[in-house]
Order: sequence, then structure tokens, then C-alpha cells
Amino acid sequence: MGRHRPGDIDLLLVDVVMPLMDGRELARRMLSLRPQMKVMLMSGYEVSGLAETGWPFIVKPFGIQELAQRIADTLREGPPPPSPPQRTR
Repeated sequence: MGRHRPGDIDLLLVDVVMPLMDGRELARRMLSLRPQMKVMLMSGYEVSGLAETGWPFIVKPFGIQELAQRIADTLREGPPPPSPPQRTR
């Protein structure tokens, strides 16, 4: 997806808990292709290690106004933090 899409990707909004890949891993992979892209994580579950990423986080469920505000805030912030180190399993 990110490898073949022309132009910039301003923001990746990704759920942390997904069936095949943790959202943080997806974000790290996307950032390796698009280092200027911003990342915002979301989840309806308590997930440990989110603060370590440095990426903004929004708790589900959320309303459209809250989401719009958080996206605007994230896009206004400076450059994205460096990708956190990968955890070894």
C-alpha cells in the first residue's frame, strides 16, 4: 500500500490490535517507507507500551469531533518522533 501510493501520506491512523500484525509494527514499516508521515494509534483495549512509541493515541470509541481535533493536533505537531526500536520476541 504505502510503497506504491504516489505522493505524500500525511497521517497513518492505525488500530493497535489487529489480526495479523500489531499496529505499531505496521507503523514502523510504513515509516521506513515514508519517514515524514505522522502516526496516530487507536484502540478500544488497554495496551502496554504505547507511551514508549511517542505517537499520539486515541481511545475507542470516540466521536467524529474528537477524532477531527486529535488529527488536526497531530498534523500541527513538528516532525514525527523517530521510530521506536523493535521488540525482540
